[in-house]
Amino acid sequence: MSDQRERILQSAKTRYATVDCGEWGQIRIRSVSDYEYQQARLSIVDDDGKIDNEKRQKLNAAFIHLAVVEDDGSQTFVNGELEQIVHMDAGFSTKLMRGIENHWGVTEEEEELEKNSVATGDDSSPTD
Repeated sequence: MSDQRERILQSAKTRYATVDCGEWGQIRIRSVSDYEYQQARLSIVDDDGKIDNEKRQKLNAAFIHLAVVEDDGSQTFVNGELEQIVHMDAGFSTKLMRGIENHWGVTEEEEELEKNSVATGDDSSPTD
C-alpha cells in the first residue's frame, strides 16, 4: 500500500475542536465526512435543481445540528430539534458557525461558488 493512499484514508477519521463562543462558553464540534457535508448542502435544492429559500435559511442550523457533539463524541442534538436551533441567538450561532466553517475547511470562496452555481437556477443573477 502506498503512503499517499494511507494518508488519504486517514482523513476519514473524525476530528474534534472546541469553539469559543464568548459568553456562551466553549462548544465542542466534530468534523463531518464529505458525504455528510454534501447531503446537507443538497438538502436545500428542490427537484427542479433550484435553491429552496426556506430550506436555505435553515442550512446553518443543519450544520450546527451535525457538528455539535458531547465530550464522548455523541451528537448533542437529536432529530426534530432543528426548529429550536433556527431560533438561537444570532450572535451565538454566528460565532459557532465561524468555528464550524474553520474546522471543516469551508471557505467564503466555496460559498460564492455555491451561490453562483447551476443549482441556483437560470433566473438568478451572480453575486459580487
